[in-house]
Amino acid sequence: EEILKIGDIELNPKTYQVICNNMDINLSKIEFEILKLLMRNDNQVVTKSVLFDTVWNTLDSADENILNVHISKIRKKIKKANPNKDYIETIWSVGYKFKN
Repeated sequence: EEILKIGDIELNPKTYQVICNNMDINLSKIEFEILKLLMRNDNQVVTKSVLFDTVWNTLDSADENILNVHISKIRKKIKKANPNKDYIETIWSVGYKFKN
């Protein structure tokens, strides 16, 4: 897998490293997988069911509250590196979109 780079965010799937605005962002494995999926589908809506299927490999082990908590944590961590930009857009009742 190659490095994903969109705007000032760089995600390396081999090293599980995320850099935003030249700062290291420390994400959990699930947060990393969510961000990777969103970045791979840049400017496209990723539905909640696709996130559940891809990140958790099942619909049973995840629910919307857990997903919302992980998205919130990702946003907070990235916001520390770049407080002037919102990278993840919520598409209400559908899913999320990474925007550059």
